[in-house]
Amino acid sequence: MHRLTFLLALLFLIVSFSQPGFTEEDPHGFKPGDSPFGFKAGEGPLPLSAGSDKELIKHNKAGTGLYLKQMYENALNHFQTARSIKPSSGVILYNEAVTLDKLDRHREATLRFQQAKDHANGNVLILNSPILEAHLK
Repeated sequence: MHRLTFLLALLFLIVSFSQPGFTEEDPHGFKPGDSPFGFKAGEGPLPLSAGSDKELIKHNKAGTGLYLKQMYENALNHFQTARSIKPSSGVILYNEAVTLDKLDRHREATLRFQQAKDHANGNVLILNSPILEAHLK
C-alpha cells in the first residue's frame, strides 16, 4: 500500500513538472500564447491583471476594442491616456507599441517596446513577444 501511494505521488510530481509553461509562469496568470482577444502573443494588445486601477482597465479595454476594429488612431488615444495614469505599466506600454507598429510609426513603437520590456516585471507575454524582439534587434 505504501509503495502504491509513493508511486502515485511520484507520478503526480513528474506530470506536474513536465507541463509546458510550468517554469515560466507569468505573475499576472497569463500563459505564453494565451490571449482573451483571439490572437497570439505579439500580435495585439494584452489585458491588464484584475487588480489594476479601474480607470486604467477602462482605457485598456476601450483601446483593445478599437484595435480589434482596426481603429488604430482611436485605440492609441486610449492607450496613451492609460499611460498618463500609470506610466510604468509594462502592459500599457506594450499595447501602445503594438498600436504604433500598426500605424507604421516604427521609431516610436521601438521606444515603447523598450520601455515595455523595462517595465515587464516578468510578464512572459511581453518578454517573449516576437514583435518586441524584432523591434529591439
